Amino acid sequence: MKHTTRPRTTLTRTTRPRTTITLAAIGVAVAACAALPVSVVDAAPRSDQAAATAKADAAIQERLTAIGTLQGLLQGVTHSECQAATMSAQLVADATGLTALQAEIDALPEGTTAQEFKALSGQIAPEYRIYMLQTPKANTVVACDKVFVAADLLDVQAARDEAIAAVNGVIGLTADGGDVSVQASNKAALRAARADLHDAVGLLKAARDAAA
Repeated sequence: MKHTTRPRTTLTRTTRPRTTITLAAIGVAVAACAALPVSVVDAAPRSDQAAATAKADAAIQERLTAIGTLQGLLQGVTHSECQAATMSAQLVADATGLTALQAEIDALPEGTTAQEFKALSGQIAPEYRIYMLQTPKANTVVACDKVFVAADLLDVQAARDEAIAAVNGVIGLTADGGDVSVQASNKAALRAARADLHDAVGLLKAARDAAA
């Protein structure tokens, strides 16, 4: 995930050495916690099974690539309170499941019916919500860590508390599997986490201004 480079803000405190913090970067991370648009996978065979299989394989590979990108972001998280290890383990499980699902799809014999094919390909999006759920969850973890970095320098415990609340509110969310009520509750939890992170950024800005 690419973040826009913003001007760095320099803070000076009377009791500490000169410190540089980029609060704008935290704001970018918070914005990234929103769910990304999701394209529905419909790989049911049309005229030939090979084309449908290729489409399903591509959808899975796109998700595996996204997982790799998220894992790279999580490697930069240094505060254990933000639960990067837990998030990373969830992504490993997703990658394992998607890889196994692709193997099942690729192994379907010639002449497989559309219904039989869709029974497998139809699992790609609802059972592995990489874009709708896991991406904003991982970005919440990354944003939490950025808040902690700034809060450590500014000594703002309330901001840490808000960041922890954001992660705790989403880390246990699971794919909805097509259940609209679960999907709705997941979206509500992600919105609440973004609100917590915005509150954390507000506290950090107030502390920065007070220290100026």
